[in-house]
Amino acid sequence: MGDGTGRGARFERDGSTLRFGRAGARTVVSMCSPRIIRVDLEVEGKVDGPSHLDARAWAATRFEAIEGNPLRLTTADLTIEVAPDPVRLAFLDSTGARLLHEPIDGGMSAERLRDGSSRRVRACFAFSGEQHFYGLGQGGGALDRLGTARQIWNTQIGHGPGSDMGLPLLLSNRGYGLFFDNTSDAVLAVGRSDNGVRVVYTAEAGRLTWYFLMGRDLRSVMGEVAELLGRPSLPPRWALGFIQSTRHFDDTAELRALPRTIREKRIPCDALVYLSSYGEALGWNRGVGHLEFQPELWPKPAALLDEARRQHFEVITHEYPVLHEKSPLFAAADASGYLLPEGYERAAVTGRSPAAYRDGQRYVDFSNPAARAWWWAVHRELRELGVAGWWLDGGEGPPASARLHAGDGTLLHNIYDRFRQQAFAEGEAADRPDQRVFLLCRSGAAGMQRLGAATWSGDINNDFATLEAQIPLGLNTGLSGVPYWGSDVGGFFHAVPETGELYARDPRSTAKRAEAYVEGTFSDDHTSVLYENAGTTPTNSGLNLFGVNCNNPLLSPGEVDSLCTQNGLGATDTAQVGIGRRNVEGGLRQDDFRHRSYRVLLGLKGELNDVWNYDVNAQWGNTDSHERRDSRGPEVTPSIELLTPSPAWSI
Repeated sequence: MGDGTGRGARFERDGSTLRFGRAGARTVVSMCSPRIIRVDLEVEGKVDGPSHLDARAWAATRFEAIEGNPLRLTTADLTIEVAPDPVRLAFLDSTGARLLHEPIDGGMSAERLRDGSSRRVRACFAFSGEQHFYGLGQGGGALDRLGTARQIWNTQIGHGPGSDMGLPLLLSNRGYGLFFDNTSDAVLAVGRSDNGVRVVYTAEAGRLTWYFLMGRDLRSVMGEVAELLGRPSLPPRWALGFIQSTRHFDDTAELRALPRTIREKRIPCDALVYLSSYGEALGWNRGVGHLEFQPELWPKPAALLDEARRQHFEVITHEYPVLHEKSPLFAAADASGYLLPEGYERAAVTGRSPAAYRDGQRYVDFSNPAARAWWWAVHRELRELGVAGWWLDGGEGPPASARLHAGDGTLLHNIYDRFRQQAFAEGEAADRPDQRVFLLCRSGAAGMQRLGAATWSGDINNDFATLEAQIPLGLNTGLSGVPYWGSDVGGFFHAVPETGELYARDPRSTAKRAEAYVEGTFSDDHTSVLYENAGTTPTNSGLNLFGVNCNNPLLSPGEVDSLCTQNGLGATDTAQVGIGRRNVEGGLRQDDFRHRSYRVLLGLKGELNDVWNYDVNAQWGNTDSHERRDSRGPEVTPSIELLTPSPAWSI
């Protein structure tokens, strides 16, 4: 433990953690890594609440504390400026450019609510220069979060663009991110005009803990997101293909015909989802809140599932996080305290046979570790029958007023379905450690990707406006650390009459599509040059050699020096001299060069998943090159022969 008492902010240091300010409301800065900084508001009293993160001991991070006003904390990748009174933080990149700061009238705060048992927390930032923001989970409209306010409260609104899954991770195009490790009901306003343009986070309960993540750009900061929130587990290969879900079977014969028909029509499909029964719409089970097979449709479940698997289909069952009072599991679960009083309301009874799935079922309390272990245990029979994946629907969570094993609904609503995902991930790891986990979930929380949880956008309409909304929904979900995402092809609710165009365009927007491409080049270089008259000889192959006496009286002193003396010859020696003449009769010499080439490239590229891409191509090419040099030899040779003396004579 040490401290700093210089001209800047006073602090206490414990390893990579520094505490600033006065007791009761202290700012705690922890250097998790050179690029990940944790900031806490430390207040009096115990503050409960789960974390999105797994417990972790970070390695010691080397940094330098430079005294001054402001105090500067510098790692290899960023700098933090700490103003002393009030304590305010500013974050700069490695070049010294300011990215984000807490303004004087902003920063962190906490206030007791009227009931005295909970505390609302708030953090306010200002950003520098033009910035655009992404992430915050699935929902909220546009891709760019600038100028929007996100309610972080998991919700499913039928007949709309899909489910709303709030993930409190905000990324800037300047290459940094903010993650708020608080699971409660919250609002994050990006671009609130309040004495400047601000980013304001407000949570109704829990502690105020946030992380600053530094990267060079959006791509590199996603690496820091994975380091903090966890890397996605690799899904089974079959989960990356087309998955067909259905109910509405009339009888067992139709149930058996489905996989056979798909194979006969050569439709590429890797897995079948058997949905829950909704009234007369028969699926795999007795109804929502049951884990028993529908007896009339599935008289021999093991044989029927095996038949589908022999046709190379994996099987996924569909369920909700509730139990029905008529389920044989209900009494034991209720007696063990595994069920909440809250659940689905009962749908109004009409003269028609009910198709609604809400019939008073009660939520399973997945915040209770014992309930999680029990829930997986009652799924073991399905696992033994060969069920390979789990569709976990309807996990938006109990109401804010609910009291769960680990806290109230305000604090646990958003992370409720991740507790359920944890039950399956831990069960699979114990029972099938060599099999990859696949969970298809309508809801979830930050970090769900490390549990093998994928998501889809919920029950959406079958119109073009909804289809258009899927693109930013999927992109922002991926930019929130959850890469495996999809949507209902063709929509779920039939809000408008079906059209072939919508159904044709929808798979193109949701599938990992392949992209064919072609490249081609053509080059034709032609150069023709005329040179001065060339020197030539009677043989047109080189100069003629003649012997010249070094004591020849016709040579000038300079010629004697050049031909003889410089070559080590004396007065009695003979110098060999090549003598030729320039071709003035044949005219200018022509040099003609031509190079022609063709190249065609055909390829196919795409994504196997969010980690692996492929690019396969073939190339054909041809090159033709030739050169012609014309010295007009036939025209000049006769004149050379006439004018050139015999090469045998000497001077």
